[in-house]
Amino acid sequence: MLTDLRQALRGFGRTPGVTAAAVLSLALGIGANTAIFSVAWAILAKPLPYKNAERLAILWNRSPGLDILEDWFSTAQYFDIATRTTSFETLAIALGANYNLTDADREPERVGGIRVSSNLLPMLGAAPLHGRLFRPDEDRPGQAPVAILGASLWNRRYGGDPKIVGTMV
Repeated sequence: MLTDLRQALRGFGRTPGVTAAAVLSLALGIGANTAIFSVAWAILAKPLPYKNAERLAILWNRSPGLDILEDWFSTAQYFDIATRTTSFETLAIALGANYNLTDADREPERVGGIRVSSNLLPMLGAAPLHGRLFRPDEDRPGQAPVAILGASLWNRRYGGDPKIVGTMV
């Protein structure tokens, strides 16, 4: 086997162009397969990082007459579904938007945020690093708004200071 390997290496040395093309083809093929497999694994096979992920579903509002195949439910539609259906163990709503974050010590900043019902984070198995999650009474209109900061915003804007919990922003 050692003799065959030496003979192959000599042959590769005599035709460097063909050898380079073969090595490049193999490298591209292996790289492309690795990339495709990684994406397919992340999308199709890897379980979602949520508690009871196999029991989660997203509901979409469809309006084929308006060419809308996937649209978020409005808050009123959510409450209609939540009060009239018994098909789901629990329902939660999330509405994304941009907000102006201001406080006394820093410049205002435009941040992306998600308004959620109080049951969404416990349903996903989320737990805060500091502070608390939303309470059900905070879902009612007229309640003072409460915010939970994501880790990246908390670290970037407030330096990861746990004393920010309970302060007014």
